[in-house]
Amino acid sequence: MYSENGSIIVQGGKLGNLVDIYSVSGSLLQKIKITDHIVRITVAPQKIYIVKTGNKSFKIAM
Repeated sequence: MYSENGSIIVQGGKLGNLVDIYSVSGSLLQKIKITDHIVRITVAPQKIYIVKTGNKSFKIAM
């Protein structure tokens, strides 16, 4: 999982799993189902996000 050109890229996630994107304050911003080996999720620039998928969490700075 990484950021690129204003998007969060989820690569290699298990098909059918959900990706939850939260603000640093804990508000759920988006919930996306993994439907491909690479998923691109567009988000607002210059912010920090907490991204959860399965039992893993990542902190992504844009």
